[in-house]
Amino acid sequence: MNRSWCSPSSDKGLDIVHKTADLLRTYGTKIILDMDDHWELGTGHSFYKYYQENRMTDFVREHVKVADGVITSTKYLEAECRNLNPKTITLPNVPNVSLYEQYSLKSVPKGKFGIGYFGGAQHEEDVELLRISMGKLSCDSSLDGRYLLALAGYNDNPVYNAYEKIFSNDAHNINYTRILAADIYSYVGGYNYVDVALAPLRRTKFNMFKSELKITEAAFMGKTVICSDLPMYADVVKDGYNGFIIPDNKKSLWYKRI
Repeated sequence: MNRSWCSPSSDKGLDIVHKTADLLRTYGTKIILDMDDHWELGTGHSFYKYYQENRMTDFVREHVKVADGVITSTKYLEAECRNLNPKTITLPNVPNVSLYEQYSLKSVPKGKFGIGYFGGAQHEEDVELLRISMGKLSCDSSLDGRYLLALAGYNDNPVYNAYEKIFSNDAHNINYTRILAADIYSYVGGYNYVDVALAPLRRTKFNMFKSELKITEAAFMGKTVICSDLPMYADVVKDGYNGFIIPDNKKSLWYKRI
């Protein structure tokens, strides 16, 4: 049976978005689309090839157009979506701290300054920004024994093992440790083990429209941040006051701020 009609790589695949929307509306259904990220991925994103081969950018854009309403998490992404659908609003990230126990602050005896990275498996090019500084940190013997550098969310897979090579400086940093992966209802508890969180993001179009969620999580857990110089981060972080902002071309500055 020929299934090319349902593939987003074909024009008929894009048509099915409208046909499905029309069918839903015959039952009085309203279509609300929740958009977390921009639909145009950079070449360094792990899903870039898949998006190109399957015209996923066009496919997602078509969903934005046909929706009865679109929800985004930042004013920047809202503006992009409004170019396709004026019925777009922003609902800022506000964790429900009373509902989830993971947002409880806990006293964890660690005795050392804790530095942590909390990120998913699609940030290989972003973590790469830290390579130079992680090498400098590892080689600074004057700091040995005074801090712990934690890779949070560690899984034994190629991506996190690649992350680990950067954070541990190829296993040469004796101050490196792991915080093992946890489910979405408990991973925020990992912030109890650190004093500052790292939020590197390369300055790409895709990243420019991401939300400030990492800053929000750290803030609710009472932690400061060292982050990349991107609009959504600069909106909430005042450099030198409640965190540090690192320009994309200042890769050694991560080490200096730590």
